[in-house]
Amino acid sequence: MHRQSGGLDSLTLQLRGHVNLLIAELEQAMQQSEDLRAVAGIGEARRRVSGGPSALGPMRHAQCLARSTVALCAHLGRLAVSV
Repeated sequence: MHRQSGGLDSLTLQLRGHVNLLIAELEQAMQQSEDLRAVAGIGEARRRVSGGPSALGPMRHAQCLARSTVALCAHLGRLAVSV
């Protein structure tokens, strides 16, 4: 069981890093076109990155970070098409 927790911790750290990079990319992309949905997605992603798993538990926290990763990628894709 300890082994799974270590893997989950590692995955969570990687997801945090990915989300932070995606936030920076999205903010740069929005310099040309501000998208209110993307702004909301960035806000939610920042809350998830800054918050810990204490209230949700480690698995749910990792799932939320993964969802933010997918959402930020979708926002980037949408902005790339509209520019």
